[in-house]
Amino acid sequence: MVEEGEGIDEGIKTGDETGQEGGKFRAQFSADLKDHEAFKSYKTINDLGRAHIDLLGKARELDGKSARVTELEAKLANTIPKLVDDSTDEEKEVFWTSLGMPEKPEDYELPDPAEGERDLILDKWARTTFHKAHLSKEQATLMGTEWNRFSVAYNAAIMKQEQDALKDEMAAMKAGMGDKYDANVEMGKRFFKKVMEVDFTDTTPVNTATLLKFVMKAGKLMGEDTSPPGLKGGKGDSKPGLIYSKSPRD
Repeated sequence: MVEEGEGIDEGIKTGDETGQEGGKFRAQFSADLKDHEAFKSYKTINDLGRAHIDLLGKARELDGKSARVTELEAKLANTIPKLVDDSTDEEKEVFWTSLGMPEKPEDYELPDPAEGERDLILDKWARTTFHKAHLSKEQATLMGTEWNRFSVAYNAAIMKQEQDALKDEMAAMKAGMGDKYDANVEMGKRFFKKVMEVDFTDTTPVNTATLLKFVMKAGKLMGEDTSPPGLKGGKGDSKPGLIYSKSPRD
């Protein structure tokens, strides 16, 4: 390291010994630099050297900050600005579209139902509702998939609940009838066939429509009954009644 008052390779001395105090070292510069404003504040060449080193450090620090700014700008370029309270409809549309919402409800890609055919009414409702909620295509597909899973599980649970309830009812009825249960079931089947003209089996649908049809046809048969008179009433009048065998063997 060259100290003030010592010579350097080019034979130039520095410091007070050479009379460089006060910026006289600038005499060594070329004509275009001697009186440049950038060097007038330095009293010695060492001051200039120290300033240069300090400047290099600041330049490196600035380069690091510039790189960080460039990195942040790149990240910001891929971000979506948050909506404000007074956002216009157009700004809201751009915002939700940027998040993946399709242009129209029909553009959603919903999965096929797990069971049966697609319900067009439900399908339209789902698409319209999803679009109102600004769901993306991915979110809508997930909702459709989860709804299918829920529906299958829910229907299975309801069916099991109904089957368990029917088993309990049949068990209670059997217990109440005792040893007459089988004979009563057989008579019931024969009466059902007489009214409905079809056999009653384990696969016979038992629903409101079937029950209503059975009652209506049974009532019609009773109203049109022409079988021989039954038991006599208290005043001697006859009571009509359907005649069928009470024996399971007939």
